[in-house]
Amino acid sequence: VLPGIFLTTVSRQPALFEVKIELDRATAGGREEELSIGLLSDVVGLAEPSIKSSAGYGKTRTSAQTFLNYDMHPKLQKLRHGTAKLLRVPRHNLEHLQVVRY
Repeated sequence: VLPGIFLTTVSRQPALFEVKIELDRATAGGREEELSIGLLSDVVGLAEPSIKSSAGYGKTRTSAQTFLNYDMHPKLQKLRHGTAKLLRVPRHNLEHLQVVRY
């Protein structure tokens, strides 16, 4: 779909996709409009200040999460564009981005 990024449909109902990223190819393109490891890393950095811990499951499993509006930053807008292109759906169909840390 994009250089170094491969999408496989696992299920249609519910919609489930597997995304594989070849680091060398995904980062070599450097084109502004494409998804990249650097862009994903930048988005995680944008999410860090607002990530809040969830209740978790005792001491064995915990997580932290936040939701980001794609319109709040140009890098998120770029991610929305690339994600819509990757999934071949209209950008307006994407909900807020959920960032989760386990």
